[in-house]
Amino acid sequence: MNTVIKEHGKLDILCNNAGVAEQPDWEKTFNVNLGGVIRGTKLGLELMSSGVIINTSSVAGIRAKHLLSPPPMSHVMIFHTFFNFTQ
Repeated sequence: MNTVIKEHGKLDILCNNAGVAEQPDWEKTFNVNLGGVIRGTKLGLELMSSGVIINTSSVAGIRAKHLLSPPPMSHVMIFHTFFNFTQ
C-alpha cells in the first residue's frame, strides 16, 4: 500500500481478497482468512483519507446449509466473523 501511495499519491480502493482452503492447522486458516482482512482493513483505514474498502469471500459462511457438502465448522465460523466484521 505504501508503494501505491508513493507512486500515485493516495490510496482510493482496497480489495481484501485472499484466503486458503481448510488447513490441518485451523489457526493458520483463521490467521489468513480473517486476520489478513482485519490487518489489511486497519492499514487501509490508516492510509486512506477517503475511498472504499471491498472485502470478498466465499459464500460458505452464510449459505453452508445449502451446499451439497458442508464445509468444516472452522470455515463457517471464520466467515460468519468475516461478514460481521465487514458490516
